[in-house]
Amino acid sequence: CELIIRRGFGAHGLCKILDGDWNDGMDMVGKEGRGESVWLTFFASIVFRHMADLCRSLGFHVQSENYRLTSDILKKSAEATFSGGWYLRGYYDDGKPLGKRENEECKIDSISQSFAQFAGADMIKTKTAIFNAYNMLFDEKYGILKLFTPAFDKGPEKPGYIKRCSPGFRENGGQYTHGALWLCKAMFETGEPDWAYRIIKTMTEKNIDIYKAEPYVVAADVYSAEGSYGRAGWTWYTGSAGWLYRVITESMLGIKIKGGRLYIEPCLPGEIESCHIVYRADGGEIDIRIKNSGGEYKIQVDGKDYDKAGYDILSGKKYALNGGKI
Repeated sequence: CELIIRRGFGAHGLCKILDGDWNDGMDMVGKEGRGESVWLTFFASIVFRHMADLCRSLGFHVQSENYRLTSDILKKSAEATFSGGWYLRGYYDDGKPLGKRENEECKIDSISQSFAQFAGADMIKTKTAIFNAYNMLFDEKYGILKLFTPAFDKGPEKPGYIKRCSPGFRENGGQYTHGALWLCKAMFETGEPDWAYRIIKTMTEKNIDIYKAEPYVVAADVYSAEGSYGRAGWTWYTGSAGWLYRVITESMLGIKIKGGRLYIEPCLPGEIESCHIVYRADGGEIDIRIKNSGGEYKIQVDGKDYDKAGYDILSGKKYALNGGKI
């Protein structure tokens, strides 16, 4: 947090992108030190907010308030980039926008939209942005959710070495699975589980003749390039596998651990009418059953109605099955 503050912010109040942010292929967007990243600004807002909470818990109240204020300022700066139905990706050194509807390439980038939701940006704008990202980036037939579109190719902009990748490969307009799953998570959070589930199904139900990789592991990237459309790239990618697991477990099934307590907050798509989950820890088990009636849930834990208060999984005083300690 202190490093971000020392580096300062750009003309639009956004974090500087410098040699690249999460998409390190955009290493020329801010090569002169003036380029800015909307995604990084939303991300930094989230980090400052969590650091504010941590500082408060440790008794550093002045530092906590400073970080809380910085988080709010950064969020407002990133929110101000909403244009044409979604949030920009950033600005080049010369002030030209990246990720704007009028751009010839990279009109919309998914991660600005998903992290707007995670940062708690304006609900109406963010839902609109996620809706547009879903419609413009998702190809259900071939199971691809592009990182952005169109890919960089022959346009005048020079975002960096990302243009060395042919259009539709890896981060240059293909699916980068981290980004796809973040958008799924944002859809669950905005109350659109059916959209998110369609994307998850395309990731887990593959036509091997097209995919041409192991169907039982997660690929880092899936190509959208002509001649290789729908083909997997780098497989056995544990980072994306971990995010797939978390999105399904936490965002869809709603199994969350907070402060040593187990909470169940499902957001199931309409086609899943019920599910059965067994949570195992320290030799014990918690049996969870969820029935979905049009978004209204009946939840039972170990045969008892769930009271939404959460269950203590550390003390061992509640909900231990078969003599096991939870």
